[in-house]
Amino acid sequence: MTNEPRRGFGAKAMEAFESEASFRGISLLRALDTATLPTKCRAAGLLFAQQIRRNGEDRSHTLADQLSLPLDASFYRAMLRDSKAETSEDRLENLQELIALATRRPGEDETNRVRLMTLHKAKGLEFPHVFLPAWEAGVFPLDCGDADEERRLALVALTRGMRRVSISYCGFRRGFGAPSLFIDDIPDVHCVRGRFHAADQRRRRMRSGRLATAFEPFAQAMSKAAKKQGGNETH
Repeated sequence: MTNEPRRGFGAKAMEAFESEASFRGISLLRALDTATLPTKCRAAGLLFAQQIRRNGEDRSHTLADQLSLPLDASFYRAMLRDSKAETSEDRLENLQELIALATRRPGEDETNRVRLMTLHKAKGLEFPHVFLPAWEAGVFPLDCGDADEERRLALVALTRGMRRVSISYCGFRRGFGAPSLFIDDIPDVHCVRGRFHAADQRRRRMRSGRLATAFEPFAQAMSKAAKKQGGNETH
């Protein structure tokens, strides 16, 4: 993580502070304080070391926090998320599994836990209940994505559930949204609309009714004005 994302540590700089650590018998983190490094490289290295130390000194942090927070402070997790490399997703998932391990307690029952994973990671697995959030147009499938590939992923997701698959979507996410077109592909015989959908439909009907009631006096006034104008023209 010392040079990921890049902090100006070339081969010579890496060799310099590794040699410093070996010569003094100290950790690589402490070697950043005394190693002879280029100015820009040294500043970036000291900032990195400060972030790691600050995290370790906070006694309120759990073990999971101590693993997770440096990934964000050093922008390592952001680097993996922005990367287009094929291995980036696996590396992110490995980090998440490591952090999840740190939250477990010895002897803790893990049978009633919710497991969070990507659609790719779920291939070949089955669960009694599966929850699929954010099935919205523009999110899944992405506007700029491969619709056929994402349709295959949708099929993978739907077939992971042994008893029930619950799909949800937002009516408003950075603007008004619409359900994913993949939802329409599910045969009605296999689809049960939930109470949230029914409530949304009721809200829409009520809103339409209120708008109609609000505009009724205006419409009546316009109608009277039109009739009066027509009568004046006749005379």
